[in-house]
Amino acid sequence: FLEGFGTYIYPPLWIGEIPRPKSFSEKISWSLLLWNYSLERVITDNYKKRPIVITRGGYIAIGEKDKTKAQELINEIMSVMLLRGFDVHAVREIDLGEATFTERGIESFSWNPLRTPPFYADRLFPTAPTINRTADEEKIKNILRLAELLTTDDRIKTLLSLYLETHTYFENTEFKQALMMGWIILEEYYIKDLWSSRISKATTDKKRLSKLGSWNIDHQIEALNLSGELSKEEYNLLMEIKEARNKVVHEGKSPPKEIVEKCKELAFKAVKKYVEDHLGNKIAEL
Repeated sequence: FLEGFGTYIYPPLWIGEIPRPKSFSEKISWSLLLWNYSLERVITDNYKKRPIVITRGGYIAIGEKDKTKAQELINEIMSVMLLRGFDVHAVREIDLGEATFTERGIESFSWNPLRTPPFYADRLFPTAPTINRTADEEKIKNILRLAELLTTDDRIKTLLSLYLETHTYFENTEFKQALMMGWIILEEYYIKDLWSSRISKATTDKKRLSKLGSWNIDHQIEALNLSGELSKEEYNLLMEIKEARNKVVHEGKSPPKEIVEKCKELAFKAVKKYVEDHLGNKIAEL
């Protein structure tokens, strides 16, 4: 039994094998049949001690009655889906609707109609609903387990969340927001950790470490480049991204798409490395 909140994975994703019409009569009423197929539960599992259900049509519901917490948990899963190569967007509160599933099937569920998957959104046209993206059931189950493992670490959880937001804003052409989210990853994690590692190699004196640790981001990038920790190409890219970020903050200017995309790519490399390093210590749990 599940009572909580749910929404459709977006962009739309079909879970499992794609059904095909087997007769002429099925072709005539295919949109209606596809809708019925989409409601079939293909994954019934648990996530962080809560029941979770995913239907063939990509509707995901979790047994958490607190809407904010349900949103957080579903976005944890979305962030790991993104990490594993699925183009998915962050779930907003407005996307979530109440959901009740029992052993008999779906009792009731709701969602933001703007998120309705197009492959069965309009049942008035019976001839050619298409399914553009699919996912293997086992792969989604593995993602649930991986998300449960990764998000027990608050640092990894925050990084995954930041990257999910970066990607979602970018795909929605909200380039200011995407750049700001991506820059947080670069400044607060990537550069900060490179700098911390560099100065800890140079001295163990706590007062000096504290003073060096307080250097601003400009000084850190310059010193990392001069010390060889950042290549010329990485240095130039970071300065380019930082300049675009400053224009957003201080002048309200929209950044070029190309710069935001480079920021997003570099942020992803940083997140991926953190995850890989974390899994290196957790490999026995996989």
